Amino acid sequence: MLNNMKNSTLFVSIVHKYYNHELVLKMIAEGKLFGYGFEAEPDSFRQHIGNIWAAPAYAWCTDTSLRNSMDLFVKAIIDAANGIYPNKVN
Repeated sequence: MLNNMKNSTLFVSIVHKYYNHELVLKMIAEGKLFGYGFEAEPDSFRQHIGNIWAAPAYAWCTDTSLRNSMDLFVKAIIDAANGIYPNKVN
């Protein structure tokens, strides 16, 4: 399927196991795809040739998810201060 994409394709992915990551990198370097965005470790951010954006794994990070996480964190602190431990084991 990758070889059938137009050279104007901007390929964005957060999961590498469903396609050939190395092939996409090669296709970008050869100008067969326009661009590629994916999640990676910081030490690999600047190791690629072509129109590539390697970024930290923050796909889950949205305004809503951060707000929900903070609400749950604050609730857990307040509950613990009141002696309520809903996630207590044993």
